[in-house]
Amino acid sequence: MRSLRRRKQDIWICEASTDDTEMETRTIYTKPKRYRVSVSNTSGTPHELPAGIVPEYSRYIVSYNRRFKPSEGDVLFIDRKPRLTRLGELELDENGEPYTTPDYVLSHVMDTQRGTIARYGIKKIAGGEDE
Repeated sequence: MRSLRRRKQDIWICEASTDDTEMETRTIYTKPKRYRVSVSNTSGTPHELPAGIVPEYSRYIVSYNRRFKPSEGDVLFIDRKPRLTRLGELELDENGEPYTTPDYVLSHVMDTQRGTIARYGIKKIAGGEDE
């Protein structure tokens, strides 16, 4: 059964990499892409928790879109909407940091090559201020 449209929400995903060519290391973010997916409100499934499996992620994303292929380490804006420029890139402050910091990181991919559904475990990033 496919997930209901009313349970889906907008999320933004971008890759974060570090640039250490200068004296200081800084994080570089790619242009965020917006997707509409189902996001759980808790982690774990009824199958995992009674078996004693404690997941290392705090929530998960469920997607039926096979073109949705994020990778581990990507940062996500789920509870916060990113502040974007007219070109669709993250708006940065004078220190080169985004005004709206990402609130989750993709920590675990649970997918198959032939299946129709994929789950992605996401972990809350410590710090950051809500806007």
